[in-house]
Amino acid sequence: MIRPPGTASLRALVSLGLLAGLALWLDPAAVARQVREVDPTWLAAALALGTLQYALSAERWRRTAARLDVPLGRRRALADYYVAGFANQVLPG
Repeated sequence: MIRPPGTASLRALVSLGLLAGLALWLDPAAVARQVREVDPTWLAAALALGTLQYALSAERWRRTAARLDVPLGRRRALADYYVAGFANQVLPG
C-alpha cells in the first residue's frame, strides 16, 4: 500500500496534539504520583498476561481464517487483533 506523503507526519502531529490535550485536561503531577505508586511486579504481570491473551486470541483468529481458506499470517493476525482491541476501547459501542 502506498501512503500519501506526509501521512506519518500528520499521524505524529495528531498523536502529540492528543497527548498535549490530555496534559492540559488532567493534572500531570497527580498522574505521575499515581504511576509511581504502582507495584512493578503487578504491572509486569498484567502486561505479560495481556500480551499472552492477545497472542492467543490472534492465533484463534488466524486458525478461523485458515478454515475459511483466508490466508492470514501470525504477525498480521496479531497486528490486526491489536488494532481491533484498540478500536473497541476508543470507539463508541
